[in-house]
Amino acid sequence: EDKQITYVYEEVKGSVVVNYVTTDGTVLQAPVTDTPETSTGTPYDTTDVMPGTITTADGKTYKLVPSLTQGSETGDVVPGVTEVTYVYEEVKGSVVVNYVNTAGEVIAPQVVDTKTTSTGTDYDTTDNKPTKITTEDGTVYYYKEVQAGSNETGTVVEGTTEVTYVYEKAGSVTVNYVTTDGTVIQSPVKDEENAEPGKTYSTEDNKPTTITTEDGKTYKLVPNLTTGEENGTVTSGEDKQITYVYEEVKGSVVVNYIDTEGNVIKAPVTDTPSAPTGIAYDTTDNKPTTITTEDGTTYDLVLVLTKGSETGTVVEGET
Repeated sequence: EDKQITYVYEEVKGSVVVNYVTTDGTVLQAPVTDTPETSTGTPYDTTDVMPGTITTADGKTYKLVPSLTQGSETGDVVPGVTEVTYVYEEVKGSVVVNYVNTAGEVIAPQVVDTKTTSTGTDYDTTDNKPTKITTEDGTVYYYKEVQAGSNETGTVVEGTTEVTYVYEKAGSVTVNYVTTDGTVIQSPVKDEENAEPGKTYSTEDNKPTTITTEDGKTYKLVPNLTTGEENGTVTSGEDKQITYVYEEVKGSVVVNYIDTEGNVIKAPVTDTPSAPTGIAYDTTDNKPTTITTEDGTTYDLVLVLTKGSETGTVVEGET
């Protein structure tokens, strides 16, 4: 008899599974079976299921940290389940706002609009966009535009997102008052000071027809001598000059001599020749008590019938 003893064997197989976790062990996405159950010794390579970044359902992005990978990415299948674990760290970013003038010069400190946070987070920098900025030296700027390439709103991406706002220097309008020979007769007036570029202005409200100086002299406007743009718009970085030119208003005082019937009995006398207005005059030195005409007739002064003010100050024209 030849007795038969039979041993039964089953093939030893193995599989390879890839896991995806964060640095604190949180599962980022479901494990992937890189190599389903197969014969031991079969080569495997998990790098084809190794994404560089993973974006989760909540919009957060994670990037691979190669040095933290657990297990062998390549090798031969061994009995059982071989696990390879890829470790990821969250990708974060921030948003900062810069303020520059039209020449690209910084005019205010940078502001952190959004501190370091998860990518995909919404941001909006418009709450950090002032209409007006005054620098330490007193220079005033007004908002003009967003620098090309900057996005005021969006979602945070990896790294630092910079949004740059551009400002233009304010402008002014000054009104000057001079005589025909250039002498200043009144302090300049700021019709617009540190105003927003593009703002319309009119200096008509700062254009007096006459000006009386402290010494009592009066000057009147000579419209056709005005220089500068009386109506217009404020220009960035410019102090527009409008100059109104005045000529002195003068007057004279003439004394007449007539009889009670209105007849001239003596040639008029210029008591005060052309002189600045405001100058005091007194005609009493040209007031004879009697007048004798060429025909020998004598006339006595009748004080109560005097017409006009014997004393006073010179006014425009002839008194």
